[in-house]
Amino acid sequence: SVRTAWTTTGSLTGTLAYPTSDVICGLVNGGCYQDFQGGAIIWSPTTGAHATTGPTRAAWGRTGFLDGPLGYPTSDIVCGQPSGGCYQNYQAGTIAWSPTTGAHPLSGSVRTAWTTTGSLTGTLAYPTSDVICG
Repeated sequence: SVRTAWTTTGSLTGTLAYPTSDVICGLVNGGCYQDFQGGAIIWSPTTGAHATTGPTRAAWGRTGFLDGPLGYPTSDIVCGQPSGGCYQNYQAGTIAWSPTTGAHPLSGSVRTAWTTTGSLTGTLAYPTSDVICG
C-alpha cells in the first residue's frame, strides 16, 4: 500500500522523491509510515495509505500527528480548490491550505460549523488561524 501511494505521487520524480526510512509499523491502530525527502506516507488498515507533504504536513505536525485530534489522513491532498488552495481530510477533521492563508487544521465543533457554511466555497472560505482554545 505504501509503495502504491508513492507511485501515485510520481515516485522518484514526484513530491516525495526518495525514501529516507524503511516502512515502520506498530503505530496506533496497527498503522505504519515511511518517510521520504518530501514528506511521508501514513497507512492504517481502516484509512489506507496517504501521502502528507508540505504545509499540510506541517499543520498536521502542529496538532501532534497521530497523537493529536485529527488521527490518520483519509484522503490524499486535493489541490485545485478556490484561490489555488488544497485540503486533506483526516479521521477527525480537515486541513485547509491556500497561498494567502497558510495551512490550518479544523476539527470538532469548529469543523462542523465551517462545513455548514459551505467549507472552502462558503462564506467563511479558508481558515486564517489554527483553532484557539482557553
